[in-house]
Amino acid sequence: MNREYDFQIACAKLGPDVVIGGLSALFYYNLCEQIPKQTWVLVSPHKITSGRSYRLIRTQVPLDKGIVVGNGYPTKTNNTQKNWNDGRGTRP
Repeated sequence: MNREYDFQIACAKLGPDVVIGGLSALFYYNLCEQIPKQTWVLVSPHKITSGRSYRLIRTQVPLDKGIVVGNGYPTKTNNTQKNWNDGRGTRP
């Protein structure tokens, strides 16, 4: 199945206030080679699901900043170079 359909299904099941993120977003933008086994979704701290198809990343950070909406699902995209460097423990 196409990953974009997975993203649309995740957003439909979990509600309009969720964002695709984590490994799913990195894989979508060809920034990693690892295919995620679950769809990684950024959610508010109180969101829960019983579905094993989703990896929930709970955050208190507002999910309306740095969002790109494509084909019916939102994807979290911040400054990619900054995120990459922060993850490696270096600064540009």
